[in-house]
Amino acid sequence: MLKGNLATRPFYNERLVRGALVVALAVAVLWAALNVITLVSLSQQSTMLSDRIRNEGLRASGARTEADTVRRGLNAADLQRVSGAATEANALIERRTFSWTGLFNQLETTLPADVRLVEVQPQSDDSGRLILSLTVVSRKIEDLDEFIRGLEATGAFSGVVSRSDEALDDGSIASTLQGYYALAARPAVAASEPSNVSVTPPRTPEVPR
Repeated sequence: MLKGNLATRPFYNERLVRGALVVALAVAVLWAALNVITLVSLSQQSTMLSDRIRNEGLRASGARTEADTVRRGLNAADLQRVSGAATEANALIERRTFSWTGLFNQLETTLPADVRLVEVQPQSDDSGRLILSLTVVSRKIEDLDEFIRGLEATGAFSGVVSRSDEALDDGSIASTLQGYYALAARPAVAASEPSNVSVTPPRTPEVPR
């Protein structure tokens, strides 16, 4: 009877070892293939991005060159004329929406008893804001100050100041006031009010006290 000692005679399963090696090799090959595919894809993407960056740079350079050409071709005098025309157009639009009735209603409600309104003249500053020049005659300077405070209290007038004061023979004071006026839209039903009011109207009659 043959007896064996497994402790002194180790047992090897060669088929299991070869199978494990084949699986490991297959995994390594697959991993390497995936790395190659990823590397190729990233390389293609990098090439595409580089081409896109180069094209965008060329387009930006062309746009800058075109802008410089246009800028050099512009004439300062032409730009000034265009700016002046735009300001004039804005002033025309404001005149068509200007309500003389609303303006005189506000003046009448704020005019003190001892102040007479002689003339109203609308103007525009460099930014196109409407300025009203008011010529008034008052008995005392305190009456004039009351009128100015009343105008600004309406919220439609701002920055009202007296540009000149002149003492008349009867002791009254003729003053020229200037201030910004916020345009009020013309009511659609105000058919009795002309739509083409001149920017410098004739001398207006005195407002009744």
